[in-house]
Amino acid sequence: MESIFVYCYLRRVAATGSVLCIGLNPKLEYVPPVYHLTRNILGSIEKYLLDVIGVAARFVPLVKFEAADYLSLGEEGKTMLLRLIERAHHQGLLVILNANQEYIGKVVKEYDEEVFKTYGADACIFGPCNESMLDFSHWMEWLKIGHMVIPTLQSGKTGIQFGQDSELSPGHWDIEDTAAEIAELNAEVIRKTKGAGGIGIAIEVSPEQMTCCRKFAGDDVFFLISSHGAQACGAKMVLNKRSQVMGAIDIPGDIILDSWRGQSRKKRPLEPVEAAIKAVNANLAAVIERKSGKEQQKEE
Repeated sequence: MESIFVYCYLRRVAATGSVLCIGLNPKLEYVPPVYHLTRNILGSIEKYLLDVIGVAARFVPLVKFEAADYLSLGEEGKTMLLRLIERAHHQGLLVILNANQEYIGKVVKEYDEEVFKTYGADACIFGPCNESMLDFSHWMEWLKIGHMVIPTLQSGKTGIQFGQDSELSPGHWDIEDTAAEIAELNAEVIRKTKGAGGIGIAIEVSPEQMTCCRKFAGDDVFFLISSHGAQACGAKMVLNKRSQVMGAIDIPGDIILDSWRGQSRKKRPLEPVEAAIKAVNANLAAVIERKSGKEQQKEE
């Protein structure tokens, strides 16, 4: 059964033909010189990101904002974030807010209202995942009206982070148990919210661990997969065992936002942005098509 977020995401995938999530970072070094406004650095950044959102809305289903980057800019950064999210929604994009509690400055039970009510995010990333965070009762108010909560699984020197360092050897951590537990929690949330809310997984692990996580998470858990240069592997993992799209590739913002650099000055700054998005989309689509074809051959 699909949550409201997944339902809306799949509709956007159908409309754009993309599984790409673009990170939008408020960094001046990503902004083309033509956008630089005298004595108004934040204004320059905001104008560029607003225009990028306009381009992205035609080619991708969703965008992601790092709360820490905007809140570090003070009240002006917070206001900028609110305006960017409003524009993204107006353009039909889904919005994911990465709002880890250490960045927001609040414990998990306190920042859900800030994420969903103040900023209006469709989904919230928090993490790294630990046992205390797998209690979603305090999120229920927002899950019932269609939002999604996405804990993070990360690989580290001692394996996956899960509350405290694992005593198991690297790569031998019980990711199977965690993926299966999140699948159970997702099913429980969908049941308790009558299909409105859902629990996903933001995953930053090796290709081998990624495959294992997808296997034990089942068909109905939404994956947000960090590319980190592994776009091909990630593209395979956005498909569930039924070869249906159930995930997105989270691509670093600089790949798109900084794409104007080195281009001819005659070229408009948004043309390289559009070209970069199209190029990534084409690569991901090719991998997904091959993966889907292989799975169909196995079934036959």
